[in-house]
Amino acid sequence: MRLIGYKLLYYVLFLVIPFTVINMPWYLIALGFFLMHVVEGLTLSFIIQISHVTEGASFNSPDENKSLVYSWAGLQMITSANFACKHWFANFACGGLNFQIEHHLFPKVCHVHYPAIRPIVMEAAKEFNLPYMEYETFTSAMMAHVRTLRSFGRDENYRGQWPADLEPDFLSGATKKWEAA
Repeated sequence: MRLIGYKLLYYVLFLVIPFTVINMPWYLIALGFFLMHVVEGLTLSFIIQISHVTEGASFNSPDENKSLVYSWAGLQMITSANFACKHWFANFACGGLNFQIEHHLFPKVCHVHYPAIRPIVMEAAKEFNLPYMEYETFTSAMMAHVRTLRSFGRDENYRGQWPADLEPDFLSGATKKWEAA
């Protein structure tokens, strides 16, 4: 019931009040509301895609015993990548989602603290021999995402397994291939 109340409040704030207060045709307000959601949805999906569907990120599946090799925190590390962490505007524009690893490890911590948490997570990753994937720029993350999509498109048998050239190194604990591009 609470969810319905919040949804109603949302529509009142973003549709009903603008319809009654703003001196514009209703269809322009509705169009703005629609475009806001389209832009927001595309932005979020884009950020999530370049943070998870990228070179080095794992699409981990359970083994034959239906168990995972890694702990919950380890899974967050091997399935996520950060990008543009040293760029204040990227952090502002993405709401901290460019710190995808920290976001998954500490979902209830405000994103303004992610830059301070980052070195601690990087050190813990080294200590526990886990990858810490980070792309220095938005462009490098985007290019890694495009290369990953191309490799998916070329491999007809891809079903979310580890890339064959990475599996032995990663499972043996090597992290060299997982460092920032």
